[in-house]
Amino acid sequence: MLEPMGAFNIMEHMAKIPDLYFGGDMEAAIPLSGQVAGRIDEVKSAAEIVQDTVGEFYQAVNRLADSYKN
Repeated sequence: MLEPMGAFNIMEHMAKIPDLYFGGDMEAAIPLSGQVAGRIDEVKSAAEIVQDTVGEFYQAVNRLADSYKN
């Protein structure tokens, strides 16, 4: 049977969060990933993300332009 380990103070584990996010110390605090973590299905470089975003932008602009031609 599991025994309780005592009180858990979440703020104690979040005190060094700037060191985690701005200093890169992965042991400084509990990283927060939120619900979006379940939506990540591939890892891309920043260049790939920018290229994909710009490409999708031009596709959307072309669709809008086509809708005004008709």
